Order: sequence, then structure tokens, then C-alpha cells
Amino acid sequence: MAPLASAGATPLIRIHGDLHVGQILRWRDGYAVIDFDGNPTVAGADPFQPAARDLAQLTTSLEHVAQVAVKRRDADPEVIAGWSATARAALESAYLGRLAELGHAALLDRSLLRPFEIEQECRELVYAARHLPRWRYAPMGVLRSRYR
Repeated sequence: MAPLASAGATPLIRIHGDLHVGQILRWRDGYAVIDFDGNPTVAGADPFQPAARDLAQLTTSLEHVAQVAVKRRDADPEVIAGWSATARAALESAYLGRLAELGHAALLDRSLLRPFEIEQECRELVYAARHLPRWRYAPMGVLRSRYR
């Protein structure tokens, strides 16, 4: 609870609300973010929230990719854990770097990342239980890796 208690007044921005790797398409001029319908497990969510929420959703999405690689492609869990950690670090660094380039580094309160990531994994479990039971392995695998 300490990260949330110490967050203070965090700037709010208009967030995507359901940002994950499936919402990003690569095209000839770079990348495009699609599907701004918000999180299907959250009714009436305020579109203005801390930037850390979108980043947390995207970083947990990378961990889901890792879980899929292990379960569906028989990838080595140790190798994939290393890839996941590297991908997360690169994403966070690029996100913060771009904010800094634009003079908006203060928009990202990094102390909120972990709490939002855990919240997102819990939402993934709820979603899987209600709509897609075969997906439960992904958020469960992420949570297990964090709380061993």
C-alpha cells in the first residue's frame, strides 16, 4: 500500500484504457494504436487517469506474451523470463524517454506501475473466469512469478 499512499497528486491524462500488444499495429510509417473502447471489465471508467495505468497494462501484456510462448510454443521458461524482463525494461525506458523528450516526464508516476500491474492481472483473471477460461493461465502465471 505504500506506493499508493505516497503517490500524492499525480497528473491525469486521457488514457487508452485497455492498452495491450493486441491494440498496437505496425504499419509502413511506424505504429498505430487501435480500439479505444476501454477496458471491458470496468464500466464507466474515467478516461482521465494516471499515465502509469496505460503503461502498466502494456507491460503486463508483454508478460502475457511470455506466458503464451511458454505454454503454447514450449519455450524455455528461463529464457522467456529473461526476454520478458528485457522487453519490460526497454518499454518503460522508451516510454519515459519519449515523455522526457516532449518535456512531460512528470506525467509518469513510476510508483504507481506495480499497483496498477497487479490490479490489471486481477482484472485479467476476472475477465478469463467470465468469458475466456482457457486464458486464465496467463494472468495466473504472471502472478505466480511475482509472488513466489
